[in-house]
Amino acid sequence: GAIQQDPNHTSTTSASMASLAPHPAAEDEPTARPTAPAKRLALVWVTYSFFFSHLDSLERAAEEEEARGNLQAASDWRNHEQLAIGLDERQGALLKEVAAECLAAVEAKDEEIQKVLEAFREQHPDGAHLQAHPPLELKVLWQQRISVIERQIGRLQSLLGDEGFHKLDSYIRANFVGVVVELGQDAAEGGVR
Repeated sequence: GAIQQDPNHTSTTSASMASLAPHPAAEDEPTARPTAPAKRLALVWVTYSFFFSHLDSLERAAEEEEARGNLQAASDWRNHEQLAIGLDERQGALLKEVAAECLAAVEAKDEEIQKVLEAFREQHPDGAHLQAHPPLELKVLWQQRISVIERQIGRLQSLLGDEGFHKLDSYIRANFVGVVVELGQDAAEGGVR
C-alpha cells in the first residue's frame, strides 16, 4: 500500500496542552500567554531522504575502514542496517542501490535549484532577494525534488515486496522519524519576554 503519514502520531506534550488551556488572569497581568512550540512528525519523504543519507554515511565509513585494511569493520558498516532491519542480502543490496540512485538524483536537482537561486540573487542584489517573491521555477524544482524521493520510496515498495518493505518502513519509523517543531510567533520575535 501507499505510504501515508499516520495522523494519530502527532506528538503533543502535556506541557503544550496545558499552555493551550485558558488561564485565569489577574487584572494587572496580560491575558496573552506564550504557548509551547507545536510538534508534528516529519513528512515521509523527509524521513526517507534522511535515511538514504545515513546509508551513504555508513558506506563512506566502510570505505574508510577498508582503506585502513580493516575488512571486518568495513563489512560490519555495510551490513549494519540490512541486519538491523531484517532484510536478506538481495533486499539489502536493492535498498542500497535505490538509496544511492535517489541521492544522486536529488543532488542533480539541488544543483538545478542552486543555479536558479544564484540567478535570482543576481537579479535582486544587495539583499533585495529577501523581499522579492521567489520565481515559480523554484517551487516547481522543489516539488520535482520531492517527487524524486517519493518515486524511489515507491520503487522500494515494489522491489522489496510487501513483507520486506514493511520491515524497512517499520524500522525507519521506529528509528529515524524526526519531529518538526514549529516555533511560532514568540520565537520569531526573539522568544518570550
